Amino acid sequence: MNELFFIRHGKAPNNILTAESVVGSNPGLSPEGKAQIRSTSLLVSRLAARGVIETIPSTIYSSTYKRARESARIIADRQGQRIVLDKRLIEIQKGDWHGRPVSEILEIENALTPEEKIYTRPPGGENYVDVAQRVGSFVNLLVSRQEHTSMIVSHDNPIQSAIGYLCEQDPAEWRNYSLDNGSLTRIFKETGKKTWRLDEDIHNLTPPQISQP
Repeated sequence: MNELFFIRHGKAPNNILTAESVVGSNPGLSPEGKAQIRSTSLLVSRLAARGVIETIPSTIYSSTYKRARESARIIADRQGQRIVLDKRLIEIQKGDWHGRPVSEILEIENALTPEEKIYTRPPGGENYVDVAQRVGSFVNLLVSRQEHTSMIVSHDNPIQSAIGYLCEQDPAEWRNYSLDNGSLTRIFKETGKKTWRLDEDIHNLTPPQISQP
């Protein structure tokens, strides 16, 4: 069996919309975000102790963005993992919209239909299907290497896209998945099967927050 554990990075300043928010910013974790990820790492340990996670992989893969890298480091330090960065796990790319106020872009996107939001590409950017395909190609590489259990730290829309792409769902369905900061989501593929499945028991799973380092 193959299984993937996706972790959304902890909260960062750009997760809170303000008048100063711009598209494409790359902040690190906020203090709250660091606490979230410490709790997530503890959750991983507890799930492993209960046998829900049979093997904690020796490698944790991460988006190259700072908030994801910092999240991966917190988890890796607790679990004794090495970190491998991969650009295919980064946030959706908004092209020429980068640097523009988030409020301005939201106004543009809110005028689109749900289907248009999925398939519309900003100039020089990506749509959600593009994101699904690049994250899917990364996962397929892991499977080809016979990495049966993998742990990945990424962002909201790449994780949504990966779930939909690998589980062969309609984009209108997977774009509605809710993924909180610091949440853990598992998908798996049974031996001999072609299609991945979402583990409903470990989907957007968030632990109680802890404060200790």
